[in-house]
Amino acid sequence: MKRTYSNQSEDSVSFLQAVTPYDIHQFLSNLTDTSLTADELRRINDHREVRNLIVDAIRSHPEFALIHGMYNRPEHIHRTADAIATEAGYDPDNFVWIGDPDPPSFDEEDKCVVVALFDMFDSPARQAEVLWQRIRKDHWGIKPVTMAAHAGRLSHFQDPEFRTWQPGTRRWVKMRLFCHQGQTIQWMREHTDARLLPGLEVLAAIAQHPVMPEESEKENYLVMPSLNSSFENCAPVLHISRGGRTWRPEFWPEAHYLDKPCHHGFPVLVP
Repeated sequence: MKRTYSNQSEDSVSFLQAVTPYDIHQFLSNLTDTSLTADELRRINDHREVRNLIVDAIRSHPEFALIHGMYNRPEHIHRTADAIATEAGYDPDNFVWIGDPDPPSFDEEDKCVVVALFDMFDSPARQAEVLWQRIRKDHWGIKPVTMAAHAGRLSHFQDPEFRTWQPGTRRWVKMRLFCHQGQTIQWMREHTDARLLPGLEVLAAIAQHPVMPEESEKENYLVMPSLNSSFENCAPVLHISRGGRTWRPEFWPEAHYLDKPCHHGFPVLVP
């Protein structure tokens, strides 16, 4: 049964839709470990400015500090990737590293360069399903798109000769968003080193970071140029509209034609 709320802002409704009874129970249980009194709790409930001060103090803690004000730090990325793998039934300690296990550094000046930890599960379809479920869980206000129907439509990578799927592996990836604005997927595949064309790494980055840079005020499209869809001459795309402090993505498995210019540009892996 769908929950409805009255006299509440869109962000507050989205928050209530995102948290679970377990989240609330854990939060209240953890408060018992502090010196907070029942009287103080009631006063917090009565004063919005106090609640805002509490949230500001929380976000000023190093645990919540974001690189460029947008990206989680590598240690948090690692914990998030481990949690995603564990929830999906995998033991992250058993993953084999591809490349250096130490994370690459973020770009000090370029805010469109993001770092993500990319795990390969049993298949690309399984990977897409798990990552999309996590995105839906963490990003408030996402429309209930059924990922099960979408995941099966993803085929293999564009060129399996150089990039085969390696289940049980993980690697750090660094990706620059919004490159080659105005070009097409076909142009990208013909003029870019195929090893630098991202696929599900795009979903991993969104799943591991609460906020992403925007090229427009309202919406962006992040195309996955190395992936095919079940529809001929199309590739999957992540449509992202801005909402509060987080993104509200929708996953369209066959939404961008290979010969259609993308004015937002394309993500490209940084070697």
